[in-house]
Amino acid sequence: MMTAALDGALAQGAFGLSAGLIYPPGNYTSTDELTLLARRLASYDRTFTCHLRGSFLRMEQDARDEGVHLTADMFPYPVAATMMLAIYPPWSLEGGLPRLLERLQDPATRERIRHDIETVAPEWPPWKDKGWPHNLVMAVGWDRIHISTVGSETNQAISGLSLAALGAKRQASPFDAISDLMVEEDGNVGQFVLDITGEEGLRELIRRPDIAFITDANDYGKGKPHPAAYGSFPRVLGRYVREESILSLPEAIRRMTSLPADTIGLKGRGRIEKGAFADLVIFDPAAIRDEATLEQPRQKAKGIETVIVNGKVTYQNGHPTNELPGHVLRA
Repeated sequence: MMTAALDGALAQGAFGLSAGLIYPPGNYTSTDELTLLARRLASYDRTFTCHLRGSFLRMEQDARDEGVHLTADMFPYPVAATMMLAIYPPWSLEGGLPRLLERLQDPATRERIRHDIETVAPEWPPWKDKGWPHNLVMAVGWDRIHISTVGSETNQAISGLSLAALGAKRQASPFDAISDLMVEEDGNVGQFVLDITGEEGLRELIRRPDIAFITDANDYGKGKPHPAAYGSFPRVLGRYVREESILSLPEAIRRMTSLPADTIGLKGRGRIEKGAFADLVIFDPAAIRDEATLEQPRQKAKGIETVIVNGKVTYQNGHPTNELPGHVLRA
């Protein structure tokens, strides 16, 4: 069934397949199924990409040394973003979000969920009973998981609170406070996860030439979006190129443009050359910097002068123009 769905999508122009292997239902996928799908993709010369169940840099480098074409991507922040349902054990998510919310309202099942979150370490393989690719709460603690967005207007004021602070505010345990909120919001709650490795772990990845830079962030107009939505690329250019000299300017640009374009097979994109589509960003290297923060994420970057998409100016003099030249890309 999955191979038929994949064939249909590829025939319509999909560039490949992405899998969220740390989220349901992707976490239930076996290695055999992934191998089957990957071979199908290879027959089309398309790309497979995923959120890994576990990332080990030495293992990935060994694969490259064996001839595997393997790249990765990142945004330049020691703060991840995802939906709050990712803190719950996989078995509690079987049947989807509605079933999780039902389980959180049953006292006995809720207590079992609490026990697992607070005590169960990840086990392999995650698609088997009791398997769990990543227990976020055990990894970072209640105080390093923050609420980013909520769906209703009623609870907008709690955006930005850690789950430990939410528990204190509601005079409940962090688990009960966030689980009650999930029920109130029909599961429409986002989270930020503060990486315990901090900036040093981030810099190690930034130095790797096979990792592309991305935005990987949304802004739905409520709560606090990840600052990467407004500042990811300017942060690389301002902080890690100009201020810290971790990267050269040409190398940073390559990893924002031609590296990801080549990885997924975008033709005529990612380079300034004759015959390519005119996608350009004109900026001042001495002035570019990100302004967005976790507390104030919607602040525009400084130093960007003009943006051109498909040969049309879409941003100039600090404001978008009325040009809308973008279109859907197909393989």
